Amino acid sequence: MDNKSECIESTDVIHMSFEDYVTHISNYTFMESLIFSLDVKEYVNERIQMDKVKKEVMLDNIYDYLMENQDNPIFDNFVKNNLYFLIDYFAEKNNKVVMEKQEALINKIKILVNSLEVGNLDFLRQHILLREHAQINSLDFRFNNLIINRMSDETILNYRDTYYNSISNDFCVLNLLLINDDWFKKEYNNFLLFSDFYRSINYFMSLYGIMFSRKEYLEKVKFMISCNSDLVKSGESVDEYFLDLQSVSKKMVRKIEKQFR
Repeated sequence: MDNKSECIESTDVIHMSFEDYVTHISNYTFMESLIFSLDVKEYVNERIQMDKVKKEVMLDNIYDYLMENQDNPIFDNFVKNNLYFLIDYFAEKNNKVVMEKQEALINKIKILVNSLEVGNLDFLRQHILLREHAQINSLDFRFNNLIINRMSDETILNYRDTYYNSISNDFCVLNLLLINDDWFKKEYNNFLLFSDFYRSINYFMSLYGIMFSRKEYLEKVKFMISCNSDLVKSGESVDEYFLDLQSVSKKMVRKIEKQFR
């Protein structure tokens, strides 16, 4: 993230159907949540339902993600190790016939991973900026961007696990928005009083604001905010960071509502 950067460019115009756009966001978010997981073994074995994942396409998805991001400074050795694990994991999960067809692809992926440069401080700074502060308005964005860019590299690295964990929760939060109402009613309690819910929402609303033009997605966010507020009023203990994140999300909701009124 350039120290002189203005607002991060959000997706204001899409050149595909809305459904394809959301699918693209979902697929990309799934890959990123996997790759940045603090415990990738636990993620694939326990946190997500791998039996519902088309394993034969996962190596293609990893390759596509790397091709899209190979020149972006978003990787470090921890993330590269996650990628090596995922290559082996999905290679083992595929059957022999599929693997024979994908041997060349696996070699391409490994070459790409080997060639990735490490060092992602600006990437971490961007995620701190968007997840904690979002893009409510250009003035606040520039001010918060300036403050975060003045943080020492050591301080940013100390926050690494917090934001890797937030990235790894993105897919679960996004899935909560995308599931049907019946499943939402069964699942939403798992996300109450959960700071990373707001971090993900702030990030999604900043980068993919047009997705929330679909009323049901925005209504789910508003419902979660309302439930959290009721719990806090009833005496549930939360820290000041949770309340700050919720405040940012409320402002983003108002911004989105005004934009698509």
